[in-house]
This record gives sequence, structure tokens and C-alpha cells, in this order.
Amino acid sequence: MSKKAKPYRTVTCDVCGNRGRINLKIRDVCKPCYLSEPPSYCEGCKSIRPHVRPKDKRCARCIRSDQQTGRCVNCKDIAVLVNGLCKTCSKNKYKRTRNRKKLVKAVCSNCGKLRRRATDLNTICKACYAKKQNGIGICAKCGKERVFENKGKRLCKQCYTESLAPKLLRKYVTQYTSPYLYNQFLFKLITRPIDWSSVSESHHQKYKAIGLFLQSNKIPEPLTWEKIDELLPPLDNPSGRMRTKRIRQSLLDIGYALAKKRLLESREA
Repeated sequence: MSKKAKPYRTVTCDVCGNRGRINLKIRDVCKPCYLSEPPSYCEGCKSIRPHVRPKDKRCARCIRSDQQTGRCVNCKDIAVLVNGLCKTCSKNKYKRTRNRKKLVKAVCSNCGKLRRRATDLNTICKACYAKKQNGIGICAKCGKERVFENKGKRLCKQCYTESLAPKLLRKYVTQYTSPYLYNQFLFKLITRPIDWSSVSESHHQKYKAIGLFLQSNKIPEPLTWEKIDELLPPLDNPSGRMRTKRIRQSLLDIGYALAKKRLLESREA
């Protein structure tokens, strides 16, 4: 499925003053001037970014985020929305619509079991299809014989997921936003001391869980240990025991981080 081309419009370039056709929505700059711009500091994401708009010192990503940021109707996360859905939920919805034929169970042509199909062309199941495409061998990281998830790096599914965790967590922390300023301060407080060299998938899921909690629940200011105890979700929460444990641990980490900065009395006191 090909992407829809952006419509062109004729404008006067803000840099060189020449008339030309462009397909940029957020700036009136011709293509040669746009491509020749050096990277500069963005006041939105606080980093060096390409194509920063001189008027307000914001990059294209921050401009789009300001215009379309909201709460996803599916996962309740705050992100740039497309038809009310974040990028991940929008992609998943498209996959579900596209793969309706695969949801019908059939006898696998390889293992002979009743399974959902991996492709529309034949009745092979997902497990057999992965073995056929990527093969089985010794994982380069864990040393166990597994089906390769990444054939080029010779990594099994678990090890490949672990290898992606630092990049995914760094992206989540960089783009994180909350409707409550104090909550955003607390999230930055606990993510600042992250040791990026030892980040795993469990760390990624932990900070995503507390990030979503801080987007949905306004934390009272100033925070005390009594209020933290009231915020701790019960372990029999229907949203999932592991997710609840991650939120509870992160809330306690927030308390200890505030106590370390002397913004909160110690737990023992």
C-alpha cells in the first residue's frame, strides 16, 4: 500500500525570497534552502535538531507534537494522534484490518495442527513460518538453540527484544509528556539516573508503566510518604499484577529520589 503524496503549494521562500512549489505544511521554505539548513538548538525537546524553525526555535517534531498531541482512545497514552489513535495503536488497527483472513484457523501444512495462518498464500502457522524463514540455530547472545527472530544478528526473540530496549526506552523518555507539570518533573527525576548500558526490557516496561500512570493520575504537591502510600495501587488490580508491581516500585523510587534531594523527609522518619 503506497503512501499518499503530500499536496504541493506555491509560496515565497522565507530564506531566499524566491517563488517555488513546496510540500511542507509547517514552513514556507523552498527545498534547496530547507536541505541546506545546519542543525541548531530546539527549545522544545532541548536538543540539537535539523530544520529548526527560526521564529520559535522549535523543530518539526515538536511543532507537530504541539498541534496534535492528545490522549489515545485505545491505550490512554499521550502522544501525537491520527484519528484519535497513537502511532502504535493506529498501526495495530491497520494490521488487524489487513489480516482478517489470517484470524481463521486452519490445519498447518507443516506441523498438521489447527493454528492461525501466518500468510494469505498458504495455511502454514506462525511458528512454522518463522522456522522456515529464519531457521533454527545457536543464539549469538544467550547461546541456546532457538528460532532466530533476527536472522542477520542471529538473535532469538527474547534476546532481540532485549537488544531493542535501550533505544525504545530512550525514545520514550525523550518524547514523554504529561498534562500535569509536577508529574512530568517526577518522571524526569526517576529517569535521570538511568544506567543506559544495563537497560533491559523489564526497565523499558517499568518506566512505560509509571509514565502512563503519571499521565492519568494527578500527583498532589507537595508529595509525602502518606500520599505515596495512598497512591499505591492494590496488587489485585485487574490491569495486571506485574504492571501493578512496577507502578508500586516506581512510586517508592520517586519518594526515595525526592528524599535524596531533601524535598521529602526520609522513609524512616
